Amino acid sequence: MATEVDHAPDLHPGAHGAELAPWITYLQQLLERRGAYTGAIDGRFTPAVEAAVRHVQQQMAEYAHAHHEPAVEVDGVVRLPVWHELYSGASNKEAIDALPGIKASTHHVETDDDSDDGTRVDWTQIAGMPGSGGKLGPAREIGRPGWVHGSVQCSIVDFKGDAYNGPVYVVFQDGENQQSDESGYATNGLCTIGDIWLPAGGMLRLTIEGATNPEGAVGPVFGPIHHRYELPAGHPMLGLHVRQVDDPQQVSMSDAEAHGWVQGTTVHEGVGFKVELGIEASAEHSRDEHHEESNQHEHTVNRTITVHLATPHLEITTA
Repeated sequence: MATEVDHAPDLHPGAHGAELAPWITYLQQLLERRGAYTGAIDGRFTPAVEAAVRHVQQQMAEYAHAHHEPAVEVDGVVRLPVWHELYSGASNKEAIDALPGIKASTHHVETDDDSDDGTRVDWTQIAGMPGSGGKLGPAREIGRPGWVHGSVQCSIVDFKGDAYNGPVYVVFQDGENQQSDESGYATNGLCTIGDIWLPAGGMLRLTIEGATNPEGAVGPVFGPIHHRYELPAGHPMLGLHVRQVDDPQQVSMSDAEAHGWVQGTTVHEGVGFKVELGIEASAEHSRDEHHEESNQHEHTVNRTITVHLATPHLEITTA
């Protein structure tokens, strides 16, 4: 399987130049992800970078010796085996990305003629981001300027205000239109997607599946395509509050009964709707023909109620 480093150049200590700088930056970020380097990400092959490379080579040499494999030279030069070693370690963090691919193979959208044959939809289409030709390879984000290693924490409620439980899918896009997709799972309304690379600032779109859609069934619900965000400086954790948007409508009691939302003054809590409570009965004193107050009361009931209907949209605010 081809990777982003298959055609990476050999890098020698002290290497420099405009052509090599992006690769040195990539190397620094891979070394940082490995835990071998804590210096500046500046595209310069400094002695600190060389020391980090030698440290990784020493680990590779010890592993090779223990497993009776060919010896590894510890010389500070980054050749293809070192690139593959660093790349494979960084790619482990992307294992969670398998979830969108699974979703893409199983999710269906009803066709216009309501036939049983649904149209398969890729999660990149559901996410709505233009120009996405499929999932990124593992760790490709690491070499991008302005991308940081961080996490996303979401609190998510449906249109009734109940905690959401189910898959979460988010697409990030930076100012250069480079994208990354990540996924997780919300339990009791909380989802943390950690150990990922994302733009320090840009746009995102979040999608959930499992909340109620307007037809009362379970399906995808989408966030705004151009939600802008900025990560706090020095603290790369993005906090999001996500709420499914509802559509409040004033309806008559007769219409509400016809839809099955209420029966008399009894509220029926439904899947795709929520009836606003507070139907009040008022009592008015009646008077007899001599205008004297009677002990009898005439009861009247509010003839309109508010019904909140599910929509396929999410409201996202940055915590």
